[in-house]
Amino acid sequence: MTEVERPNPDRLLAAIQKEDARTKRGKLKVFFGMAPGVGKTSPWKDIHAVRVEGDATLLRKPSAPRWDAATARDYGLVLGVVAAVTGLNALLKYWLGYQSLALIYLLTVVILAMVVGRGPTLAAATFTALSWNFFFAEPRFSLRLSNPPPCTC
Repeated sequence: MTEVERPNPDRLLAAIQKEDARTKRGKLKVFFGMAPGVGKTSPWKDIHAVRVEGDATLLRKPSAPRWDAATARDYGLVLGVVAAVTGLNALLKYWLGYQSLALIYLLTVVILAMVVGRGPTLAAATFTALSWNFFFAEPRFSLRLSNPPPCTC
């Protein structure tokens, strides 16, 4: 019978020291759910970046807002789609109440959010809210509400 070779203690010590040196750097730990391994199938996930001791930076500096042809195209698309949906709502207002028209605007913003970036999506939400208030809510062609709903706070 052959004897199993024992590892060299010096090599083991060097490997442990190398691993310790490697772990002293910053790490990115991502936890999904309340604890690691919990809630991996849940649609409501929180991602937390935890910085471990070390000099490595995890987050880069925020970049300056960019304005290029793609961004201009997205804002143009938002304006065009909001104008088209406002025209559609002008036709539908005779069959639907003005409250239902707000849901059509909401659907428009959700669909635009899947196509364009964050800035154009926020612009679409603002434009649709103002368009609904100005063109369809009473008094029309004003940004005031004559009969605001009661607060159920």
